[in-house]
Amino acid sequence: KPLRYWYTAEARRQKWEAERRAKQKRGVAEVVEAIDALTGLDEVKAQVRAFVAKAQVDERRRRKGLPVADVGWHMVLTGNPGTGKTTVARLLGELFKTLGVLSKRTVTEAAPADFIAKYVGQTEAKTRSLIKGAVGGVLFIDEAYGLASQGGRYDYQREALTVLVAEMENQRADLVVLAAGYGPEMHEFLSSNPGLQ
Repeated sequence: KPLRYWYTAEARRQKWEAERRAKQKRGVAEVVEAIDALTGLDEVKAQVRAFVAKAQVDERRRRKGLPVADVGWHMVLTGNPGTGKTTVARLLGELFKTLGVLSKRTVTEAAPADFIAKYVGQTEAKTRSLIKGAVGGVLFIDEAYGLASQGGRYDYQREALTVLVAEMENQRADLVVLAAGYGPEMHEFLSSNPGLQ
């Protein structure tokens, strides 16, 4: 009886694993279709099509031995709560992996508090650790405007943002950063560091 139970449990696990792998192996068209199925988001959908076209052109150029422009794929997603920013980030993670832009399908979701340490001098290490864990996939920063400089004697946000901007450049071959938040606050965030413009 224990052997039979193990077999059925193992069979269920294998079936679940096969379904999960099949879902993960959606092609570019299926991921774009999933994004198209979202309500509204016309600008995002247009940008997704541009990403797909660029990735396909880059792949053709690589096959022919031609140079490919090394650009970052980072994006800012703006909108009110419930407008699908997190859903879009997860789908973009899948799309970038499917296109071969990223090596992993992972989306690391973070908030500004995840970058900031309690004590002076620890924020840089905490930020680098978070980014290191996200390399290969997407780093999705919700309410990213919380990383805009607050001024003051110990400006932890500025320290975290300085490291983030440097790592966005250093890791751009295998990291996509998606910063999300409300429109006006995100404009302020983008102007808080010249590297974001």
